[in-house]
Amino acid sequence: MFPKNQSTPRASALFLCSKHKKICTFGFFFVPLRPNFDANNDNMRKLIILALAALCFSSCGQKKEVPFTEAHNYFVRNDVTGSVPTKIGSLDAFERYFGMAAFMGKKGQPTPIDYEKQFAIAVVLPETNHSTELHAVNLKDNGQKLTFTYHADVAPEENTWTQVPMLLIFVDRKFERDSVELNCK
Repeated sequence: MFPKNQSTPRASALFLCSKHKKICTFGFFFVPLRPNFDANNDNMRKLIILALAALCFSSCGQKKEVPFTEAHNYFVRNDVTGSVPTKIGSLDAFERYFGMAAFMGKKGQPTPIDYEKQFAIAVVLPETNHSTELHAVNLKDNGQKLTFTYHADVAPEENTWTQVPMLLIFVDRKFERDSVELNCK
């Protein structure tokens, strides 16, 4: 191994962590597995690089769960042509695509949104004559974009009426990213 008066060789690595938006560092020890440790050994060098890469990707590439509020008592306006944007950041834009569907009772009021503090994510599917319910699964942040996962329950039988299936969630602006990806499970 090493002479008693020498410490184990140490090293640290710097890497840009997208999760924290800063340079992170971690330290590790080179611990020889056999007495004839050769620092110039290509296999040992490859093993160390592989271990560093695995550690970096496992700690930095994780997606963080983002809290959200599912909105109720809204509908897609019948004068909307074309597609509805996935991310909506202002009241004017929101009212261009959605109307309020209030009814009597405590749960009849539409979910309130404060556009100073929140933005909306919308999932709007094409008009269909199959009864369709959309359910929020989760919202994740990988540091560069948000990924909203939802589930669609579609009834196999046709109805005599049509609907525009939609799902709205409201998210705190501190989690806002330039792009939002939709993922149907």
